[in-house]
Amino acid sequence: MAAHAESVWVADDMMRLIGQAAQTLPASTELAESDVPFRAGLAVLEKVYTDQGYYGSKMYLAGLSWTLHSADGQYGFLCGLYAYARVTPGAWPRLILVRPDVFVPLGRSVGSADERDGDNRFARLCATFLLLLGQPLSEWEQQEPPRQMQRQAEHTGHKIRTIRTVALRRPQSDSGNGERYHRDWSHRWMVSAHWRRQWYASEQRHRSILIGPYVKGPDCKPLVLKQRAFRWVR
Repeated sequence: MAAHAESVWVADDMMRLIGQAAQTLPASTELAESDVPFRAGLAVLEKVYTDQGYYGSKMYLAGLSWTLHSADGQYGFLCGLYAYARVTPGAWPRLILVRPDVFVPLGRSVGSADERDGDNRFARLCATFLLLLGQPLSEWEQQEPPRQMQRQAEHTGHKIRTIRTVALRRPQSDSGNGERYHRDWSHRWMVSAHWRRQWYASEQRHRSILIGPYVKGPDCKPLVLKQRAFRWVR
């Protein structure tokens, strides 16, 4: 890891959103270096995130690193995935690098999701993480590192004085007051997070922007939370 790497603590709600968003990340998404605010870093997750590995196996993700990398004519971010090592009862858990070679290219599409392709799945997860670092729904604070992260750093011979914490910004409310016509809504509801392909004239390219979850409908109406269930029959 580079000496100028940022130390990041990722809240659980933010990581769960990253995992969900990675599944729907548009295949045509291309990352640019300017999309990512830090050229290198190590992120430790507040809680272990469970993801799909190879051939239906589970992967228990505890941290993620990234750094700019150039090799064999390719330029992008080389990412590493970390898990907790098995330790004796009462011992402090240690991060171990389990996937050191997840490559996210710059200037090339990330490709479509393929459940059978573990490399593709991990690359899309890392690409989504890197994208969301610099997007408005990420809420940043600078503070002293949690004890858990300090212990992790001590195991590798480093000392962390301050870290950046990233959490999901609270959902905003859209009361519909800006509508050009009146709608007689009977309630408010949650709009789930979704991607938007947005044109940036200054960069002459489209960027994939994740619109965070928000409440839709008039402020004076009750909030109705609906759960969907699907039944699949032959």
